[in-house]
Formats: sequence, C-alpha cells, structure tokens
Amino acid sequence: LADKVIIREKGTLSAGVIISTHMNPGARLKKPLARVYPPRYGAVEIGRGAWIGVGTIILYGVKIGEMSVIGAGSVVMEDVPPRMLVAGVPAMKKKEISVDWVES
Repeated sequence: LADKVIIREKGTLSAGVIISTHMNPGARLKKPLARVYPPRYGAVEIGRGAWIGVGTIILYGVKIGEMSVIGAGSVVMEDVPPRMLVAGVPAMKKKEISVDWVES
C-alpha cells in the first residue's frame, strides 16, 4: 500500500475486497503510459458502520460514508456519501438508506 487505509468503527469488508491506495503504470521504469497517466496516491477511508460487498474494488483517495453499502463486485472510483447504496462498474448511486447509526 502506498497510503493509509482507515476502517472506522464497525465498518465491514466482505471476502475478496481489494483496496488500492495508488495508481502507477510504471513511472519508475519510465513506461510510456506513465507520461499519460502520472502516478496518483491517496488514503482510503471506510466510514463507521459501512458494509463493503464481496469482490468490491475501491480505488485510491476514496471515502465511503457512514452506514453506506457497496454492492458486490462494484468498482468504487469516487467518494460515496453517508447512508447511500451504490453498485456497479463504476459504482453509481442506487438508493438512499434511511437507517441511522444505532449504538449496540
């Protein structure tokens, strides 16, 4: 990992979740694509009570909001607001979640 991964209280990652904190197509090796796609880095944060579905891929710099749900197999490329269901490739907003954080 090239940056931090922060998982807040009761955040849940299901099997096969991939979190990438960087994108680098080979700058150190002077690969041609590195001129078009320069290296990028960023921490990933999973919000309190969020649930990340099986096989999800989360890219660098993304923040998943509190109590959000990421559908299985999704590719998350941008921030997800709190209490939001997202799914797909790329992940897109599907539905607001009306449940608030409950202390247990």
